[in-house]
Amino acid sequence: MSARSERDLSGRTALITGAGTGIGRGIALALARRGAHIVLCGRRGAPLAAVAAEVEALGSKTTIAQGDVTDAAARLHMLETTHAAFGLVHILVNNAGIL
Repeated sequence: MSARSERDLSGRTALITGAGTGIGRGIALALARRGAHIVLCGRRGAPLAAVAAEVEALGSKTTIAQGDVTDAAARLHMLETTHAAFGLVHILVNNAGIL
């Protein structure tokens, strides 16, 4: 596989927790630049919506699955949202900051 094709994530889906700010936002944008579909997960809707707009401006598809990863029902919602929008999860970034 060439270096160029290793960087191409077109058709792959990345689920990112803690995606509304900081490292999660940066990872979401980096993966979007490589063509991945991005599922943005986090507790606060406004930051997730802002990152979603940035992802879409890069030409990638995105969806938001708002919720707290410490809640089992929210985690299930994140997976169901991902499957409904894009199918399988190819990349999981478990970035949510939990004390």
